[in-house]
Amino acid sequence: MRTKTIYFIILCCIIPFASVAQTDSIAKRFKKEFNTFNQSIQQKHQLFREKNDSLFSNFLIDSWASFEVLYRAKPIESKPLVQPVIEQPTKEIVVPTVEISADSSKTNGIPEPIKSETEVKKSELPKPVESGGTATLDIDFYGSESKLTQASGIPQISGISAESISAYFNKTSSSPSVALMVSELLALKQKLSLNDWGYYKLIENYTGKLELNPTDKTMLAWVILIKSRYNTKIGFTQKTVYLLLPFFEELYNNYFIEINGQEYYIPSDHVKDVEIRQLTVHKADYPGNSLFTLKLVQLPDLGDHIIQRDLVFRGTILPVNANERLINFDKDYPICEMEVYFSSPLSDIVMGSLEKYFNPIFSGMTDKEKVAVLLEFTQKAFPYQSDKDQFDREKYFFPDELFFYPYSDCEDRAILFSRLVRHFTHLNCIALDYPGHVNTAVNFQEETRGSFITVKGIKYIVCDPTYINAPIGYLPDEFRGMTPKVITFD
Repeated sequence: MRTKTIYFIILCCIIPFASVAQTDSIAKRFKKEFNTFNQSIQQKHQLFREKNDSLFSNFLIDSWASFEVLYRAKPIESKPLVQPVIEQPTKEIVVPTVEISADSSKTNGIPEPIKSETEVKKSELPKPVESGGTATLDIDFYGSESKLTQASGIPQISGISAESISAYFNKTSSSPSVALMVSELLALKQKLSLNDWGYYKLIENYTGKLELNPTDKTMLAWVILIKSRYNTKIGFTQKTVYLLLPFFEELYNNYFIEINGQEYYIPSDHVKDVEIRQLTVHKADYPGNSLFTLKLVQLPDLGDHIIQRDLVFRGTILPVNANERLINFDKDYPICEMEVYFSSPLSDIVMGSLEKYFNPIFSGMTDKEKVAVLLEFTQKAFPYQSDKDQFDREKYFFPDELFFYPYSDCEDRAILFSRLVRHFTHLNCIALDYPGHVNTAVNFQEETRGSFITVKGIKYIVCDPTYINAPIGYLPDEFRGMTPKVITFD
């Protein structure tokens, strides 16, 4: 009996060990199979890219043509020199009901970009290539500091011509150093939550730190962007090469060319007091590459450098924190379609300050009452000045910028107001773009009197964030009978 007991105990001890060993063996087998599968995918991806490199290279050499360079200026709009005020009589302001005509042909909104190949998972990023050294390059991107590998052996262009540019692409596209750059830059793009414009600025920052001449820096940026799956082009004159970026949106105050209905823009900071009339550009597109979009679905993660601005509202000082790094990022944004600014979120830092003030006030209020407070806030808390007087050019503000610059005008207030309404009430807004004035309209869920516009069967009540004392539903006399351009956004 004792012997049987001993055998039983030994058997109980052996079975778990055998089970663990078997599990460990299965895990190793699965890991090996996964690694083999992953390696196969990487090899197929590499073959695919090499095939596309070859196709592009073959098209590139014979696709050069001369294009007229165009320029789209953004004129300074005529706006009031002082902020308009509706004088408050002793009785309530009369809000007449005026139906605004909505011309569907003028209704505007930036379409959602097609899913870009640049939106890749970490597992799909190009596999980093081992570099020959461990030297690093310090990157300071709007105050966010990172380290990237100091690549060596970067090809250089032999001259400015169609032949030399084509030869440069062939050398650079297969360079291990460039493959390493692309891998690390795409990973940093994801880490910093950069949109397409932010990624371009990151590449500009990176190439600017390399010990290369200006032509080689531009050429390298072109190849990096192509390998990052953007359909960028390069153009040249006798002495200079220019990077050309394709966008979903229209840009202003920029030079551009047009190929097959698509506009390609020269970033304005690449043009220094030179008028460009003609450019030789390749018509060849890299297979499968996509356009840029300027939309800011989420704000870049640049870390925080807090600055504070004190506003005065209803006799109370309202301190608002903002992130100077984000403001500096916004400063470098090209002026573009207004929808981009309306669709941009307000930062958590600014919103946190506003929530601290408004949440107690809004307790127990209806959405309509909240909108009335927010309307008064945007009308009265921000000093007014036209863009001509403040900047001597047309400039649109992202929502955070109102808490940095000393003055703002109508479209800036409309952009901020729409964000605040969306955040504190979840009601939908649209913008009404009149000549010299930008207004907003809100889709209230409760019956609301006043001037309105109907867009796609939805009724929006006018709310003017600029005219001081303008209540919900008030449309200034000078805009009655006019058909505005309707701006829709998320």
